Amino acid sequence: MPDHMFRFWGMYIYQGYQRARFYRAAAGMVAIALLWPILTVSFGNPPVPARGSVSLAAYVIVTGALVLATWFLIFAVADTTLLTWRVIKGFRTEMGIWPQKTLQQFSDRFKLPSDVLDDWIDLVFVSKRTKCVTTFIYYPFLIIALLVVSRSRLFANYGPSVPDVITMGIALLIVSGCAVALRLSAEALRARALRRLNDRIMAAKQSQDGERLAAQLELLVRRVEELRDGAFTPFSQQPLVRAMLLPGGTALLEYLLLPGLS
Repeated sequence: MPDHMFRFWGMYIYQGYQRARFYRAAAGMVAIALLWPILTVSFGNPPVPARGSVSLAAYVIVTGALVLATWFLIFAVADTTLLTWRVIKGFRTEMGIWPQKTLQQFSDRFKLPSDVLDDWIDLVFVSKRTKCVTTFIYYPFLIIALLVVSRSRLFANYGPSVPDVITMGIALLIVSGCAVALRLSAEALRARALRRLNDRIMAAKQSQDGERLAAQLELLVRRVEELRDGAFTPFSQQPLVRAMLLPGGTALLEYLLLPGLS
């Protein structure tokens, strides 16, 4: 394997190890743990509607464990999304990162020279990988929505909490920002592939025996334009948009816009 290919995939594999991902998610949790006391001192926190010391201790233990698990989930999803974003960004700057065996398989399938299929293989990899990654976007929204519902006045007389609202807003910004960055990076990769394929089409049409190659490349361009999996799905079908349209997403927005917080 050539050195540049080994470095590219080695970085992706090394940073994708579970231990490395755990450490990055834990670092984010430490940052939030340091931010929370500052917010509590600055804005205060409403009293817990608990009856007796046992009820209060149970509330603190359960809520603390749930909040820690939620933030670990948020940073794990963000880390997975950003790692995929880095790979897509690498596709736009690196060339020749696919093994010859892979190129030959696609060349046999499309009956095209292997040197014109790099971009298509990039897009196929991104669509399949992000199809798994974008599904994770639902989970933080679902858990945050359940946290919001659990603090409803139907269950107890919870007062509006500014630290809760700020940290929830940070969580939404982290997840939303990662999802948007992934989408934009994937579309930029598609745009680059289309430019390169159109250049090859023009060059093929100018040659004497390039009409057949030009026709095949035009079909490939159509497939690139019609790619709708993973991060290439239309905006209205993106997990981020669908998550906000869930009943829990609506409840979360209502909580963030409570009159008592304005």
